[in-house]
Amino acid sequence: MSKNHQTEVLVVGAGPVGLATALKLARRGIQVEIIDKQWRTGVHSYALANHSRSLDLLDDLGVLEQLAALGHKVDRLTFYRGEESQGTLSWTELGGRHPHVLVTPQSTLEGALEAALKEAGTTVRWNHRLQELQGATPTAEIARLEQVASGYPVARMEWSVAGVSRTEATFVVGADGYRSRIREKIGIQIEQVTEPDTFSVFECDTSMDLGNEVRVVLDEAGTSVVWPMKDGRCRWSFQIAGGDHHRPTVEGLNALIRARAPWFPATKGPIHWSSAVMFARRLAGGLGAGSVWLAGDSAHMAGPAGVQSMNAGLIEGCDLANRLADILEKKATTTILGDYQVATISRWRALLDMDQGLKATAKATPWVAQNAAAILASVPATGGDLATLLAQIGLEFDTPAG
Repeated sequence: MSKNHQTEVLVVGAGPVGLATALKLARRGIQVEIIDKQWRTGVHSYALANHSRSLDLLDDLGVLEQLAALGHKVDRLTFYRGEESQGTLSWTELGGRHPHVLVTPQSTLEGALEAALKEAGTTVRWNHRLQELQGATPTAEIARLEQVASGYPVARMEWSVAGVSRTEATFVVGADGYRSRIREKIGIQIEQVTEPDTFSVFECDTSMDLGNEVRVVLDEAGTSVVWPMKDGRCRWSFQIAGGDHHRPTVEGLNALIRARAPWFPATKGPIHWSSAVMFARRLAGGLGAGSVWLAGDSAHMAGPAGVQSMNAGLIEGCDLANRLADILEKKATTTILGDYQVATISRWRALLDMDQGLKATAKATPWVAQNAAAILASVPATGGDLATLLAQIGLEFDTPAG
């Protein structure tokens, strides 16, 4: 075992939330280390849209200009049932610095954040897995992983522990995803709010000019959404009955298009990638205690249509980073971490409609009123922005401030 060393904040997980949290800390002059058990950022990522509020944060972190050059702006969302549109939301009414959504694959976002973090003097320690977490001033036991050949007569590559080190941190941030080891280590339970939903995801070329509009189909089969992307591509996500219904072929994609979105032209291919993914709406009972705190998917999960979990996680991670920096700089006491927990859980209970705070007003059409819950989960926004957008079609969203 190598010699112990110290840092002010250890971030576990180098997805978008962990990277943004670490970068915010580094920009505040806080000593930060970040580890991830994977060997690099993701190649095929399911989150692909940055909300208006996320764009403000990414601009403040100094990475938005690069992302904007690689992304596609969306400022409208239209709901469909079959061939008929049922209502449109417009981001231009939000005002602010970035009244739109930027379509960029999660892998592109991660790459930009990692590069900025490296420029700030912090390198992600890839292939490093948290093993144990102990003590009031947490000491993390971290395993360094490497690939070794095994098997006979056919060799195969497996991951093994090449070494173990210890890091003592003033604070630890768990941004390590829905199977969070940090959450497990501090004994926080997570509640499954709904049964899991399965989606069939396709990224392909299209002859249809979707312009600056994302389209959401809500029908008896569930939720389907198509996102315009750069260079004539789009991404479709179709809710399906289960993973065995996923057909990752041109024929499978066109069958779903005919059934769900007859206004969309059949594709001749190619399909650039496809996968079946499962999501269950979940919320942790707490966000931490003492010196160990959670942000992002380690604490919650939403459906994929509105890309709400990652974007809310970015807001949480930067908020948590600022609070930790204030404490370390003696500008605040640890009571502000309790405030972070209360406010974040309250916002998530509203977002998942756990307290039935979503109401249809007289302005809502019968279709909107009937599909209110699915609409809430499908809009790429959170907080006050989400409330403003939903009001355009007659839905009242009671969300806490922030």
